[in-house]
Amino acid sequence: MVIARNMTAFSRVRFRFRPVLMTMIGAVSAVNACATGARGTSATVVGSPPAYVLGSFVDDYGGHHTISAGEWKQGDDDRYRIVRWNADAHYLIAENSSTGPASLGRWTRIDWMRLENRGPYGWAFCFSAYEMKTAAAAESSMVAKTDTPRNGCNGYPFTRMRALGDR
Repeated sequence: MVIARNMTAFSRVRFRFRPVLMTMIGAVSAVNACATGARGTSATVVGSPPAYVLGSFVDDYGGHHTISAGEWKQGDDDRYRIVRWNADAHYLIAENSSTGPASLGRWTRIDWMRLENRGPYGWAFCFSAYEMKTAAAAESSMVAKTDTPRNGCNGYPFTRMRALGDR
């Protein structure tokens, strides 16, 4: 009998605090929703990309990329939320996806260059910085050397891009 009485008393206490608990959970969810909304893909993007970097592409290693003004998607898992385009200096700043495997929640700088007379490849890119703690740190990383595309991406070649369907 003692066990039944303690369980009943516990049940009454548990249900008495349930509305308080639900209110606290609701408040935490609202704070998380606000924080996520500030980081979501609908956030304002600074600057405008050149038209030739937007669309679906295949790189010279066979990787697939889909690029819009607000997101760079690489393969099936890696996504980068673009926050700033600097078309004059040929780079963008993006936040790494919190759901993809590449450097979660870190910041990336991607430099690009236009390619002339290179067959189906119209442009090339370099992940200049991809594990920076802040957007400012990624933006200040200037390692890409467009004058030497064969080794100007941290000692490696720029990755060439062709529009999906071009051969």
